[in-house]
Amino acid sequence: MNSIYLQPFLNYSDNTPPVYKHNDENGHIEPPINQIISIRDGKALSHYGDCAWDLTPYSNGKNILYFNNILCSELIQEAKRLTYLYMTFGQGRLKTLPAGRSISIKFLAIKYLSMYAFEKNKSLFQVLENKKLLRQFIIHIGRKSPNIAAPLKTILELLNRTSFDRSGFLYQKNKTNQKLLISIDKKYKESLDQTLMIPIDIYKNSAKYRWEHIKIILKNKDNLLKFLYNYVNNKAFAISSKFEVDPKDRHNYISWQSAVKQFNLQKLFTKYGVLSRINFTLFLSQIQGTCRHLIHQYTGMRDNECKLLTHECWKDRTTEMPSLISGNISKVQGVKTPQVWITHDNIKLVVDILHSISKIICKKHCIKLENHPLLIRIGLIRNSIKVTNFEEAIFNHDNSVELPINEKELIITTKHIDELKAVEPNQDWENHKWVKVGHPWIFKSHQYRRSLAIYALGSGLVSVYAIKEQFGQLLLDMASYYGNGHKSAKKIDGNTDEREHIANYMNQIKRTMQGLSFIKNVLLSDSPSFGANGIFLEKHIIAKTEKDREAVMKKTPQIIKKFNSGLLHYHETPIGGCMTPEPCDKYLLPNFYMDCKSCDYSIQKLEKIEKLAKKQSENAMKWALKAPNSIEHRTSVRRALALNELRDKLYKKTQSILGRAHE
Repeated sequence: MNSIYLQPFLNYSDNTPPVYKHNDENGHIEPPINQIISIRDGKALSHYGDCAWDLTPYSNGKNILYFNNILCSELIQEAKRLTYLYMTFGQGRLKTLPAGRSISIKFLAIKYLSMYAFEKNKSLFQVLENKKLLRQFIIHIGRKSPNIAAPLKTILELLNRTSFDRSGFLYQKNKTNQKLLISIDKKYKESLDQTLMIPIDIYKNSAKYRWEHIKIILKNKDNLLKFLYNYVNNKAFAISSKFEVDPKDRHNYISWQSAVKQFNLQKLFTKYGVLSRINFTLFLSQIQGTCRHLIHQYTGMRDNECKLLTHECWKDRTTEMPSLISGNISKVQGVKTPQVWITHDNIKLVVDILHSISKIICKKHCIKLENHPLLIRIGLIRNSIKVTNFEEAIFNHDNSVELPINEKELIITTKHIDELKAVEPNQDWENHKWVKVGHPWIFKSHQYRRSLAIYALGSGLVSVYAIKEQFGQLLLDMASYYGNGHKSAKKIDGNTDEREHIANYMNQIKRTMQGLSFIKNVLLSDSPSFGANGIFLEKHIIAKTEKDREAVMKKTPQIIKKFNSGLLHYHETPIGGCMTPEPCDKYLLPNFYMDCKSCDYSIQKLEKIEKLAKKQSENAMKWALKAPNSIEHRTSVRRALALNELRDKLYKKTQSILGRAHE
């Protein structure tokens, strides 16, 4: 009897659901309705038979798959089977099992396909086995939902490599359908506007006004926190009328006017229009919004990364390390991965304000949480809610919720449009949906990311490698993408030596950035390392368990010290990384093989070699069209074959390593 063991979310050791043992003799994969899909703290959250699967423990935020949106029990059953197939046979960015967000994206394609099948009065089986029906669906999403093309392509590729006996779906592969999907996906991605750069005046003035707010809040911080403490712990505190208070609490009644006067907050509350308890909770949300904008502006952090910061995120400057914010990223690795962001010392003031507010609220409403969010959900105190998991306690902010900035400073002018044109000349600025002369600028977190890259690179002090590490990006070309246009953009301040610009900090700590890159991309990497040095590190140094990872993080200052003193060296390469202390005089692609392959300092990474192999294959195809049978074409083909050979070799080694891990 041939049995297989299916284990979703293998990377989440704390919340990994039970293994499902499937016997091929029983037919296609179909777990029982009581098979646990997700767990938290040892307790089942969702079962296979449920109408909703809660994948929040495996995501950076709330993530639930709702099958009851599919209006047919047979289609629901097929959609669950297809989703479970992806959960257990699919692959994330580093060939690992997919995390919650990746599953959610693919489920969207499955749900749309199910809705289409319902309209046609067909089953998913019937749609997938009929190339014409499937083509009609592909044409439909091309018109209505082109963002579905990429996840649908992934699902179809999964079915193509999974046998009918196991999947229960007879997918008919078709080249026309494949090309159509690829074309739709390509056009969709090309249609997406690159994240906007914030014009220099708006960038600087918004920061200036936000810092002015921070100074005012700091001046009143002690009294404001005392007011908040009483607000949280006394239901009869700061109420407009005694008759609004529950009779059992009236002995603790303190009027709004008395409460404000008691803590000397009349001037502050008058300035910000805080006139009642409801106004006060909005005021707290605005304070958090202003702090959040400054964190984005001074780190380039993604929106979700900022949301997930905890009370312990700040790391003070030391003799070895600059000021840091510590957290996790998930977009690059597919699972939560430790990351640090270099930032300005003054951001500690912002973090302290957030920490002080969150600490008071968490003590009352988040008692059972091990980690407390830096940005706390203010609705907890407004509605007297107590939460038991981190995601429910997070501040779900709106970009527009912040302390008021003088709107005149944010109005878009022709000068600003000219700045944007200089950076992105191909953009149709005349017909942009909101960038118009006379309209206020609309801030989004990713804009700070691009603006920081452009202004930091434009200062002449920061390399693209430093930007890459600051942003936690896997590939150098992604950092270059963010910094695209920096040569034609205005300078951050008109000169390149402003002491307080983050560019200076990043320039001063080049070796520190190398050390952080080594820790993140090698010591804490979930993907196996190959090459002479990579194999040695994999065997003796690289963290394998959560305990080892924590040990590495604790040793970060010592590791960085070795980089700063010149005892350790590391830089990234297109196929992984290298630890040579001397300038390299070799080549990446000579004679169809790589000098890195046998170099003692080489660290090879499969995901990078895959990217390089893909680019080389695309280059070979271009030469095939431009000059077939030329020496350039033959050379590019041989190089592509060599890279594919190396890729396949490392892929087999990776599969072998993962197989041993399953055992």
